[in-house]
Amino acid sequence: MDLTSLADPAVYDAFEKEMLKQNIAILFNNAGIAEEKRAFWNYANSTSAGISRLISINSEVVALMTKLVLPGLFISNIVI
Repeated sequence: MDLTSLADPAVYDAFEKEMLKQNIAILFNNAGIAEEKRAFWNYANSTSAGISRLISINSEVVALMTKLVLPGLFISNIVI
């Protein structure tokens, strides 16, 4: 699934409804992006919007995914 828009509240709400239907036992939470055009990201040529998008996806989306899945893992006594 493309998680790039998960920080949008409407997208998150719809995604949360679908996730609550799932029985998730393991979360490999590696959601993230890197610069699409170059192998090494060149900050000097990046836009502020590009940097904000990268930070949002690489940190906020990981936190949102954990928030969705963690309660179910606690209920299942799976959390280590």
